[in-house]
Amino acid sequence: MTRVRRSRVASVIVSRLKDAVAFSRGAPSLHLRAVDVPDPVDMRALRSKLGQSQSEAVAQYGISRRTLQEWEQDRTRPDSAMRAYLTVIERNPRAVIDAPAG
Repeated sequence: MTRVRRSRVASVIVSRLKDAVAFSRGAPSLHLRAVDVPDPVDMRALRSKLGQSQSEAVAQYGISRRTLQEWEQDRTRPDSAMRAYLTVIERNPRAVIDAPAG
């Protein structure tokens, strides 16, 4: 029987699937990673700091107007992935603006 060589990604996937199976059988062998999720960003203050209107922020960062309004009026809060995105905008807005251009 010929042995197939796996790519590094395939090996990681197989390893994690084995971990999941072991975990489902009661073995506490999962590899855990702690992730620091940024605190909520005050979008109104961020827009003010950047000198942007809601319309400009919506167009610049791909956030829906309704979502932006909900955040600014404290009706909803951004999820962890969006908080990370907003933190990048807050720390380095130019990186977000330049990213789509490659």
